[in-house]
Amino acid sequence: MKEFTLEEVSLHDTIEDAWIIINNHVYDITEFLNEHPGGKNILLKIAGEDASDYFNELHQPLILEEYGEKYKIGILI
Repeated sequence: MKEFTLEEVSLHDTIEDAWIIINNHVYDITEFLNEHPGGKNILLKIAGEDASDYFNELHQPLILEEYGEKYKIGILI
């Protein structure tokens, strides 16, 4: 699996190119923005950042098992 630094992830924070980190995994959520039940704006606020705390407060781990693999592109180093 490809490895990314926080600095690399932080460059991907736009509607055209949005990545987030959840539990040390990096996800390209660009294609998911319009599918997110809570809307794309909330995701864009945390794009390019570690969203682990936010995600874990609001979601059950099963969500990543069901949907995350499709968007996972690597791990944080």
